[in-house]
Amino acid sequence: MGESRSSQKQEIASLRLGIELGLTHIDTAEMYADGGAERIVAQAIKGIPRESLFIVTKVLPSNASATGTVKACEQSLKRLETDHVDVFLVHWWSSHHPIADTMRAMQTLVTRGLTRFVGVSNFSIAQMREAQTA
Repeated sequence: MGESRSSQKQEIASLRLGIELGLTHIDTAEMYADGGAERIVAQAIKGIPRESLFIVTKVLPSNASATGTVKACEQSLKRLETDHVDVFLVHWWSSHHPIADTMRAMQTLVTRGLTRFVGVSNFSIAQMREAQTA
C-alpha cells in the first residue's frame, strides 16, 4: 500500500470500504512504502471521527534512538494527519540503540499525548522482558 501512485485511489477506496463495513483497527509503519502507507491511511480516514478508529504505527529500529523515536512518531503523525496514534511500537529488536533509551523516549510520547500506548513487535520473550524493565 502506498507504493504506486496509480493504485492510490483504489487503496483509499478499499480502506474506506473496510471502515464502512466496521473496520476500526488500522496497522501501519513508517517503513511501509517509506511512509506512503501512512499517507494512504490519512486520505482514507479523512472525515471519519478519530475516536472511532484504533491506529497503530511503528518505528524502525534504526530510528529508535532517544531523539529518533520521538522524531519518527512526529513524522508518522504528520503523514497520518492526526494528533495521536493509539499505539506506537518498536518494529523489531535491534542493537542499533540501547532499548532503555528507546523505552524512555516511548514514555515521553505517552506523556506528550502523541500516543496512548506503547509496545514492541517481533520481540522474543527475553527481549520483551528487557524492554519492560528498561
